[in-house]
Amino acid sequence: MFRGRVALITGGGRGIGREIALAFAGLGADVIIASRNEDNLRTTAADRAIARTLISLISSVRSRFPHQKSWNEPRNS
Repeated sequence: MFRGRVALITGGGRGIGREIALAFAGLGADVIIASRNEDNLRTTAADRAIARTLISLISSVRSRFPHQKSWNEPRNS
């Protein structure tokens, strides 16, 4: 159904995101998994159902906003 298509799954290292990644892989999609946790990502990537073609990305959105000093405090506008 999804052969030749790419699915980008954020939070794909565990829980619902992992199950969604496995579902897309089962339907033939090439799956890209993004996760903040490398161990969870590796566990999902090692699953034989998804291992055909895998691109993994470990990232935190915090690194994308270096101007934001604290995520727990409001910014001064």
